Amino acid sequence: MTVRDRVYSAFKESFDLDDETNTSKLVYQAYPAWTSIGHMILVAALESEFDTMLETDDILEMSNFEKTVSIMANTPMMLEAEQNAAERKQLVFLSRRNDIEPPQPE
Repeated sequence: MTVRDRVYSAFKESFDLDDETNTSKLVYQAYPAWTSIGHMILVAALESEFDTMLETDDILEMSNFEKTVSIMANTPMMLEAEQNAAERKQLVFLSRRNDIEPPQPE
C-alpha cells in the first residue's frame, strides 16, 4: 500500500468518503466534513495508520490532501522504511553480482 493509499484510507475513515471522491476537493475548511474537529479526527486516524506522533507544525500545515500526503511521506517511519528498502535492494544487487544468496529480511 502506498503512502497516498494509506493517507486516503485515513481520510476515508475520518470523513466517510466514497471511493470515487475527488481528492482535489479535500481542502481544510472548504470540504464540509473537514472542520477543526474533523481535522483532529483526521490527525488521530493518520497517527494510527502510520504508527507515529505528528509534530504540531505538520498538523497545522495539513491544508489539503496532497500536502498531507507529502507530510506523511516524510515522517521518520516512512523515511526509515525507504532507507531499509534501498539497503535491501543494494544487498540483493550485490549478492546477485557475486552469485550468492541474498540475505532474508528479518
